Amino acid sequence: MEHTAFRVGLMEVVRCLPGVMNVRATTAAQDLCAPSDAEVVVIDCTAAGWKAVRWCREAAGVGKRVVALTRRDDDDDALIPLMRAGARAVALRDGPTEEIIAAVRAAVARQAFLAPSLASHVMDSFVDSAAAEEAGVDLDGLTRREREVLSLVATGDSNRDIAARLTVTVRTVKYHVSNILMKLELRDRRQVMTLLQRTGSPQTR
Repeated sequence: MEHTAFRVGLMEVVRCLPGVMNVRATTAAQDLCAPSDAEVVVIDCTAAGWKAVRWCREAAGVGKRVVALTRRDDDDDALIPLMRAGARAVALRDGPTEEIIAAVRAAVARQAFLAPSLASHVMDSFVDSAAAEEAGVDLDGLTRREREVLSLVATGDSNRDIAARLTVTVRTVKYHVSNILMKLELRDRRQVMTLLQRTGSPQTR
């Protein structure tokens, strides 16, 4: 119900923007990449969950300009993967309406947009990139389950999403992530994702 109300409200706002001629809503992933006159796609990452990064990549891959709406408690885990997947405009779903409008306007104008409140996370990512480049990586010490968790972390999944996919508790996922960080001598998930961008996703065998 919450997602439906948000989608309807967002459509009404977007319809009023200059340069916007046609607005449609969908809950079907295949519609994002289907041939159409839609040039801009707005993805509610709160509703999409772990699928958001893949949807961004697929939509951007067929030339759509992607606006990603993320949530405040997941921005650490999902922000950088969303941008790497092709999101050219990113705003907080629960942020000021003006920021969401600015993100859509930027996408329509073929420009980039990042909510000011998310900028610090991007800066942190650059710092982490340098640290990850200096770190060695040895995945041989990880268990099969830890490799599975690591593969999902690499796609930007949150602990909650990983738990749902592996049918375990969030507490169990946190335990595995903690072990992974300790074994790889990394500080946080951003360093993990940066490192795997260079080395590739681990094999789960």
